Amino acid sequence: EEKKALLVNAFGPKYLAEECAESGVRFIQISTDYVFSGDATSPWGEFEETEPTSAYGRTKAQGERFVLDVYPSGSLVVRTAWLYSPGGKNFVKTILKIALKENRDIQVVSDQIGQPTSALDLSKQIHKLVNSGVTRGIYHGTNSGQATWFELAQLLFSVVGQDPYRVKEVNSLAFPRPAKRPQYSVLGHKLWKSTGVRPMRNWQDALNDVLPEIL
Repeated sequence: EEKKALLVNAFGPKYLAEECAESGVRFIQISTDYVFSGDATSPWGEFEETEPTSAYGRTKAQGERFVLDVYPSGSLVVRTAWLYSPGGKNFVKTILKIALKENRDIQVVSDQIGQPTSALDLSKQIHKLVNSGVTRGIYHGTNSGQATWFELAQLLFSVVGQDPYRVKEVNSLAFPRPAKRPQYSVLGHKLWKSTGVRPMRNWQDALNDVLPEIL
């Protein structure tokens, strides 16, 4: 439903940015790794060309362009990816439930690489960005390091005392999805240096801190 997605992901932020411009307040647009094609072998830079391959990615990329066009002096775009938290549905919670409550093997893709990111860390990073006084730009809000979904799942099994070999690796062809996920979603963090705010910490440290609350 790309037309509906365009209204939500592109025109919605555009109208909000216009209102913020009139009021003279900063606007923060949360975006995604889906704006990139995924065809890379090194972290995506903040200003690399976006080449989305799905309706979701296309509409989110259009939202970025709208926001930066209508309010370039006061808009902050923060791209994030692979989010998890104690609330809502997410990969980390799903894998932990299977590890602890089900006695079966599972298949997890090993050919998608990204940065598991704590939503709690992301919210703190955005708060720091706002308090830094920066008024515009594109920033990547993901925890540092990288992993595959398979590696993350095996780690989650291990930390709760379950056999990590219950997690079997497969490629993405085993799980076709309407919105194709980028194969390589590692986002670079170079622009944080210009803000005085440090990039987000390693994903494993962030996961260790939030696991007790999730469990």
